[in-house]
Amino acid sequence: MKKSIINLRLDEQDKKAMERFCSDNGVPISVGARDAIKLYLENQSSSSKPSIPEEDPSELESWEVPFYNEDFTLLKSWLFTRLVHWVTSKRYDPVIRSNRNFYTNCMYLIASMDDNSYFPNDILIEFNKIRKELYDYLYGQTHNRTFFQFARVGGFDYEKFDLFMRNMNYSEEGMKIIYLDLNS
Repeated sequence: MKKSIINLRLDEQDKKAMERFCSDNGVPISVGARDAIKLYLENQSSSSKPSIPEEDPSELESWEVPFYNEDFTLLKSWLFTRLVHWVTSKRYDPVIRSNRNFYTNCMYLIASMDDNSYFPNDILIEFNKIRKELYDYLYGQTHNRTFFQFARVGGFDYEKFDLFMRNMNYSEEGMKIIYLDLNS
Protein backbone atom coordinates (compact mmCIF):
# COMPACT_ATOMS: atom_id res chain seq x y z
CA MET A 1 0.00 0.00 0.00
CA LYS A 2 1.32 3.41 -0.95
CA LYS A 3 2.00 5.71 2.00
CA SER A 4 1.66 9.48 2.12
CA ILE A 5 3.06 12.12 4.43
CA ILE A 6 0.69 14.24 6.52
CA ASN A 7 1.89 17.26 8.49
CA LEU A 8 -0.17 18.19 11.51
CA ARG A 9 -0.03 20.75 14.28
CA LEU A 10 -0.17 19.65 17.95
CA ASP A 11 -0.26 21.58 21.18
CA GLU A 12 3.12 21.44 22.92
CA GLN A 13 1.75 19.33 25.78
CA ASP A 14 0.15 16.83 23.34
CA LYS A 15 3.43 16.60 21.44
CA LYS A 16 5.37 15.94 24.65
CA ALA A 17 2.80 13.35 25.76
CA MET A 18 3.11 11.61 22.38
CA GLU A 19 6.91 11.66 22.53
CA ARG A 20 6.87 10.30 26.09
CA PHE A 21 4.36 7.55 25.19
CA CYS A 22 6.38 6.49 22.13
CA SER A 23 9.65 6.58 24.05
CA ASP A 24 8.20 4.50 26.91
CA ASN A 25 6.88 1.94 24.42
CA GLY A 26 9.97 1.88 22.22
CA VAL A 27 8.22 2.93 19.01
CA PRO A 28 9.03 5.77 16.61
CA ILE A 29 6.71 8.77 16.78
CA SER A 30 5.51 8.13 13.23
CA VAL A 31 4.35 4.62 14.22
CA GLY A 32 2.61 5.94 17.34
CA ALA A 33 0.89 8.67 15.31
CA ARG A 34 -0.29 6.17 12.68
CA ASP A 35 -1.67 3.87 15.37
CA ALA A 36 -3.44 6.77 17.10
CA ILE A 37 -5.04 7.88 13.83
CA LYS A 38 -6.14 4.32 13.01
CA LEU A 39 -7.66 3.93 16.49
CA TYR A 40 -9.44 7.27 16.17
CA LEU A 41 -10.86 6.35 12.76
CA GLU A 42 -12.02 2.94 14.03
CA ASN A 43 -13.77 4.62 16.96
CA GLN A 44 -15.38 7.19 14.66
CA SER A 45 -16.64 4.57 12.24
CA SER A 46 -18.22 2.58 15.09
CA SER A 47 -20.15 5.60 16.40
CA SER A 48 -23.34 6.69 14.64
CA LYS A 49 -22.40 10.34 14.21
CA PRO A 50 -18.72 11.08 13.67
CA SER A 51 -17.59 14.51 14.73
CA ILE A 52 -14.31 15.82 13.44
CA PRO A 53 -13.45 19.21 14.89
CA GLU A 54 -12.42 21.82 12.34
CA GLU A 55 -9.03 23.47 12.61
CA ASP A 56 -8.86 27.08 13.63
CA PRO A 57 -7.81 28.93 10.44
CA SER A 58 -5.72 31.36 12.50
CA GLU A 59 -3.41 28.45 13.43
CA LEU A 60 -2.77 27.38 9.84
CA GLU A 61 0.36 28.44 8.03
CA SER A 62 1.30 28.19 4.39
CA TRP A 63 3.92 25.59 5.29
CA GLU A 64 4.53 23.26 8.19
CA VAL A 65 7.86 22.74 9.90
CA PRO A 66 8.55 18.99 10.04
CA PHE A 67 9.92 17.23 13.11
CA TYR A 68 13.69 16.74 12.95
CA ASN A 69 15.86 15.22 15.60
CA GLU A 70 19.36 16.60 16.10
CA ASP A 71 21.01 13.86 14.01
CA PHE A 72 18.65 14.51 11.09
CA THR A 73 19.19 18.26 11.33
CA LEU A 74 22.88 17.77 10.53
CA LEU A 75 21.93 16.09 7.24
CA LYS A 76 19.73 19.06 6.33
CA SER A 77 22.37 21.64 7.24
CA TRP A 78 23.95 24.04 4.78
CA LEU A 79 27.47 23.06 5.91
CA PHE A 80 26.81 19.35 5.28
CA THR A 81 25.52 20.17 1.79
CA ARG A 82 28.61 22.28 1.14
CA LEU A 83 30.87 19.49 2.47
CA VAL A 84 29.26 16.93 0.15
CA HIS A 85 29.71 19.25 -2.82
CA TRP A 86 33.31 20.00 -1.85
CA VAL A 87 34.23 16.31 -1.37
CA THR A 88 32.69 15.46 -4.73
CA SER A 89 34.50 18.29 -6.51
CA LYS A 90 37.86 17.25 -5.00
CA ARG A 91 37.55 13.94 -6.84
CA TYR A 92 38.15 15.81 -10.09
CA ASP A 93 40.18 18.74 -8.79
CA PRO A 94 42.22 17.95 -5.63
CA VAL A 95 43.98 21.34 -5.61
CA ILE A 96 43.75 23.26 -2.32
CA ARG A 97 41.84 26.50 -2.87
CA SER A 98 39.41 27.15 -0.01
CA ASN A 99 40.17 29.13 3.11
CA ARG A 100 41.34 27.70 6.42
CA ASN A 101 38.07 28.64 8.11
CA PHE A 102 36.10 26.40 5.73
CA TYR A 103 38.52 23.52 6.31
CA THR A 104 38.26 23.98 10.09
CA ASN A 105 34.45 23.96 9.91
CA CYS A 106 34.52 20.80 7.77
CA MET A 107 36.89 19.11 10.20
CA TYR A 108 34.57 19.83 13.15
CA LEU A 109 31.49 18.81 11.15
CA ILE A 110 33.09 15.48 10.26
CA ALA A 111 33.98 14.98 13.94
CA SER A 112 30.32 15.57 14.87
CA MET A 113 29.27 12.91 12.36
CA ASP A 114 30.89 10.23 14.57
CA ASP A 115 28.00 10.52 17.05
CA ASN A 116 25.31 10.76 14.37
CA SER A 117 23.03 7.76 13.93
CA TYR A 118 22.53 8.38 10.20
CA PHE A 119 26.12 7.60 9.20
CA PRO A 120 27.19 3.96 9.01
CA ASN A 121 30.69 3.02 10.16
CA ASP A 122 32.06 2.48 6.66
CA ILE A 123 31.12 6.05 5.67
CA LEU A 124 32.53 7.43 8.93
CA ILE A 125 35.84 5.73 8.13
CA GLU A 126 35.91 7.47 4.74
CA PHE A 127 35.05 10.89 6.17
CA ASN A 128 37.63 10.47 8.92
CA LYS A 129 40.29 10.09 6.20
CA ILE A 130 39.33 13.62 5.12
CA ARG A 131 39.25 14.89 8.70
CA LYS A 132 42.73 13.52 9.36
CA GLU A 133 44.11 15.17 6.23
CA LEU A 134 42.41 18.48 7.07
CA TYR A 135 44.00 18.31 10.51
CA ASP A 136 47.41 17.59 8.96
CA TYR A 137 46.94 20.46 6.51
CA LEU A 138 45.89 22.94 9.23
CA TYR A 139 48.24 21.92 12.05
CA GLY A 140 50.84 19.47 10.74
CA GLN A 141 54.28 20.07 9.29
CA THR A 142 54.30 17.27 6.72
CA HIS A 143 51.37 18.15 4.42
CA ASN A 144 52.44 19.22 0.92
CA ARG A 145 49.84 22.07 0.93
CA THR A 146 49.33 21.81 -2.85
CA PHE A 147 46.61 19.19 -3.26
CA PHE A 148 44.60 16.79 -1.12
CA GLN A 149 45.80 13.20 -0.95
CA PHE A 150 42.37 11.79 0.07
CA ALA A 151 41.07 12.51 -3.45
CA ARG A 152 43.73 10.31 -5.04
CA VAL A 153 43.35 6.61 -5.86
CA GLY A 154 43.39 4.55 -2.67
CA GLY A 155 42.23 7.45 -0.52
CA PHE A 156 38.58 8.34 -0.09
CA ASP A 157 36.23 5.62 -1.44
CA TYR A 158 34.01 7.66 -3.77
CA GLU A 159 32.03 4.61 -4.89
CA LYS A 160 31.03 3.84 -1.31
CA PHE A 161 30.20 7.51 -0.76
CA ASP A 162 28.12 7.63 -3.96
CA LEU A 163 26.15 4.55 -2.88
CA PHE A 164 25.54 6.09 0.56
CA MET A 165 24.31 9.36 -0.95
CA ARG A 166 22.01 7.62 -3.44
CA ASN A 167 20.47 5.54 -0.65
CA MET A 168 20.21 8.38 1.87
CA ASN A 169 16.45 8.93 1.74
CA TYR A 170 14.60 9.99 4.86
CA SER A 171 11.01 10.88 5.64
CA GLU A 172 9.95 14.19 7.16
CA GLU A 173 10.25 12.54 10.60
CA GLY A 174 13.85 11.53 9.93
CA MET A 175 12.95 7.86 9.43
CA LYS A 176 15.00 5.91 6.88
CA ILE A 177 13.10 5.22 3.67
CA ILE A 178 14.13 2.10 1.85
CA TYR A 179 13.03 1.75 -1.76
CA LEU A 180 12.65 -1.75 -3.08
CA ASP A 181 12.56 -2.28 -6.83
CA LEU A 182 10.03 -5.09 -7.15
CA ASN A 183 10.08 -4.92 -10.94
CA SER A 184 13.59 -6.26 -11.37
